[in-house]
Amino acid sequence: MGTKIEVDRFDGKRDFGLWRRRMYAILVQQKVAKALLGEKKLPDTLDPKKKDGILELAFSTLTLNLDDKVLREVSIEKTAAGIWSKLESLYMTKSLQDRIHFKGEAETTQEGYESGDVLCTSNCKSDNCWILDSGCSFHLSPNKDWFETFNESNGGQVMLGNNKSCRVNGSGTIRLRLSDGTEKLLHELRYVPELKRNLISLGTLDQMAYTFKAANGILIISRGSMIYMKGT
Repeated sequence: MGTKIEVDRFDGKRDFGLWRRRMYAILVQQKVAKALLGEKKLPDTLDPKKKDGILELAFSTLTLNLDDKVLREVSIEKTAAGIWSKLESLYMTKSLQDRIHFKGEAETTQEGYESGDVLCTSNCKSDNCWILDSGCSFHLSPNKDWFETFNESNGGQVMLGNNKSCRVNGSGTIRLRLSDGTEKLLHELRYVPELKRNLISLGTLDQMAYTFKAANGILIISRGSMIYMKGT
């Protein structure tokens, strides 16, 4: 039986990034995190009653974890995806401020973050950081020369947390070398030159049947009995 995760109701004054991270962990534990992407993102093959159950549970869980003041601010929203998006627009005041940091090799920096260390690979330049992101729809990177395969194209735009839009100039695969010596290949990764960080999308991994477990400040990503990666 899994450990029950509890969080304080968000009152608009607490650290939204930390609350958002814990709230996402609860929805993952309940197996309804996909509802944050909207009903259209749920599999077409899903039984209608099960689909309704996922959407309703995610909506009610978010609603019950908001203080009265914040709940009034999102009361017009009728879906979990709508509430999540509205909260981000109201309280995510800085792009990338609440990311879950992925541990590469052992140097740290405080570059552009409001809380927590950023754990980077090798020489700790800002564009060498890999960050596990619960709000990102795709894997993203500004480093074109890291791609093993690459298809240059006009891939539209992505919107950052500060409402800045950035152009996607192609997609491909990147091979990650982790601190334990293992290698992981990320597929369908978008190339966005204007980004300052490399982002690994938890939503994308969730759709690929990976599971997430948070304990003692560490996020463990696994599929079955195999651990895929860890973030701190």
